[in-house]
Amino acid sequence: MTATCEQSRPNLAVFRACFTGLEHAYGTRDLRTGRTWQVKGPVTDVVLTDHLEGRQHVGVFLLIEDRTRAMAVDFDTQDLWPVREFMDLARQYDLPAYVERSKSKGHHVWMFFPESGVPASKARAVVLHMLAETGQPHTEVFPKQNRLDDRTPYGAFIFLPLFGGLVPRGRSVFVGPEDLTRPYPDQWALLQSVERIEEAHLDALIGINEITPSTTTVAPVPAGRNQPLALTRGLPPCARRMLSEGVRCHQRVSCFRLAVDLKGTGLPFEHALAVLFEWARRIRPLDEKRIITPSEIQSQTRHAYSRLYRSYGCDDAAVQRFCDPTCPVRNRHSTDAPPEAEGPSSSERNQAMSNPIANRPIKEFRVRNLSLAIWQNGGTRDGRPITLYSITLNKRYQDQGTGEWKDSSSFFPDDLPRLRLLLDKAYEHILLRDTSPASNPDEPGNELPPSE
Repeated sequence: MTATCEQSRPNLAVFRACFTGLEHAYGTRDLRTGRTWQVKGPVTDVVLTDHLEGRQHVGVFLLIEDRTRAMAVDFDTQDLWPVREFMDLARQYDLPAYVERSKSKGHHVWMFFPESGVPASKARAVVLHMLAETGQPHTEVFPKQNRLDDRTPYGAFIFLPLFGGLVPRGRSVFVGPEDLTRPYPDQWALLQSVERIEEAHLDALIGINEITPSTTTVAPVPAGRNQPLALTRGLPPCARRMLSEGVRCHQRVSCFRLAVDLKGTGLPFEHALAVLFEWARRIRPLDEKRIITPSEIQSQTRHAYSRLYRSYGCDDAAVQRFCDPTCPVRNRHSTDAPPEAEGPSSSERNQAMSNPIANRPIKEFRVRNLSLAIWQNGGTRDGRPITLYSITLNKRYQDQGTGEWKDSSSFFPDDLPRLRLLLDKAYEHILLRDTSPASNPDEPGNELPPSE
């Protein structure tokens, strides 16, 4: 597969439609030395043709004010596993994504949006959430900012695919999706058929996953800089002490428990990692044991963020060393939990479902054409008032014969990833909401991290 002069000239419109950014600046590099720089000049057809024919490597500034028409995730590694994990999650989220084998050793995953673009803050928030979910929070994302301003008038550029000097070597081309080592046979047909992600779909993902688009660019904590750990509001006293003093033993369990507490404050995954990397500098282990490594911190933090953990770990030896007798969590945890209530009887269930309040759900989650509703009703058990929850699932589809939109409770295998998202969110919402005597949110259950 090659991109010849005859192929590239007629397809400039297709190329521009996919990779449009700033029109008055672009990036380039010296093909001999690899030095890169910015060119302040118009992105003309001649510039793009020189790129496609291998004479000048061109990079695009994707950010236009606060919107973008494309996004690229730069996996700067030969390992294909992170790319596959990200692509699997993109399929679960119904996000069309396309893998380019980059000019050197890594891969770029591209996503495309409508011609009018989407807010970069929303697109970046969803992609950063996905990278955190797959345990790769430090992967570069283009555009790197949410908006241009006086301090950032251009942003950062990323080199365009289909550079003619690399295409014959199988580089700068789109591959996969099943085999990430094999280029698509017809690159132009692929670009003509790319699916674009609407802003409404990003909004749905942000809502269902409770993602908060950041207003600033996340900057990594520079290595070697001893910065104060000021983010302690909302943490229990033991966690505040562990962060400020460091630990002498039980490093991995301590890291896990701190990650759970940081998650409980609403801190994003990548920010929690930065805090814990800095925390590791305060560790002075007993018996000259080695200090927990960055990869171990990532593993423990990923484990803490992968599930809903409600326990503060008051019984863990790692936490008990820093326990504060005045801590309200400790005092509440020391009380015996009431026995778990039995399930409602059929008469109680019928009474609850006939309650007029059940005509309106207390919470709804939606992903594209699937929706889940949570219903709350009152009931009694052994003379005590209790809260009953139920859920309903619905699928909207268009009748091919009449064109009429209808509801269905039947689902196909392709719906299962989205159903799983809905059910996970519903379960989490009910757990956080339920304050009935039958529940004890401080029970640790099976919430043990990997062993020390």
